[in-house]
Amino acid sequence: MLVLCVFTLNAFAQKEDAKYNERAEEIKKEIWDAKLVPFQATQVPAEMNNESAVIIARSFEVINSAKLKLKFGILLGATQRISYQTTIHERVKINDKAALDDYSTLEYTKKFDQTFSYGFGKIYNKTDTYIGAKIIKADSTETIVNTNEEVLTKK
Repeated sequence: MLVLCVFTLNAFAQKEDAKYNERAEEIKKEIWDAKLVPFQATQVPAEMNNESAVIIARSFEVINSAKLKLKFGILLGATQRISYQTTIHERVKINDKAALDDYSTLEYTKKFDQTFSYGFGKIYNKTDTYIGAKIIKADSTETIVNTNEEVLTKK
């Protein structure tokens, strides 16, 4: 019986990872396929050529939504799901090793779940973070960073 439970949990985890990876690819495609004018720029003004790193373009978008669902059973209940989506998109020109070191590491929590139940109610509080990175070299070649090779510092 214990082996079956572990297998079921692993199967569930793999299903969740597949769903997460699918959503991550959708987000990357959505952002990278958007042809926003500020993100087409590749050059910086001459007076900024000596800077360690120059942010060429930055976009910050927040989308909020809420859904209310009525539940009928022995008692009438309601569930409200509130969603927040924050998208940060940057294009940075890196001019030296110090800036490369700063931008080559990133700390984030991939999945964070603080969902809890009380009485007949349930509060869903889940956060998923998706990261995409592209390196565009001086000769215009692009390399997409494989974010599945992240190093975990905490479980």
